[in-house]
Amino acid sequence: MAPLTEDGVADSQRWPQWSSDGSRVVFQAGPQRLSDRTTAEAAMIYQVPALGGTPRRLFGSVAGGRAIGPAWSPDNAQIVFGAADGLYVVSAVGGDAPRLITGGLDLHSPQWSSDRTKIAYVRQGNLFTFGEEMLGNVSNSTIEVLWPESGQVNTITNGNWLDTNPVWMPDN
Repeated sequence: MAPLTEDGVADSQRWPQWSSDGSRVVFQAGPQRLSDRTTAEAAMIYQVPALGGTPRRLFGSVAGGRAIGPAWSPDNAQIVFGAADGLYVVSAVGGDAPRLITGGLDLHSPQWSSDRTKIAYVRQGNLFTFGEEMLGNVSNSTIEVLWPESGQVNTITNGNWLDTNPVWMPDN
């Protein structure tokens, strides 16, 4: 086992995700503004080579101080992540500003389908998955599916439970 990043690069490094070719890892870092208790606005998404090295920040900042749950597109060209006001996509090579693909509060844990036509994600319950100042279930959540091309959203679960971390089956 070897560390991927050097000490002091960014605090609160979480949610590492491998690229499909295994060459890179994307992760969130920095304090996340998930509740009124957190005042910091330094949330970022970083990418690092799989064998370690200096992480590269993919963009300058995001509104609301939240950048959580990054996930690779199947072709490794883009990263999708949750922010304070919706889901965003950013180029995996960085440099471009993130682009809002669907609006909404408390959207997180996105996952692209293997055919890249859909993104499953969670609405609400981010304190359970990403909270640092609370422990345990503090809200219910739903799993939803977005068709980015059309903007259509379907709610998959009824919101009576804590539904977290959707994963696609190989057949989409």
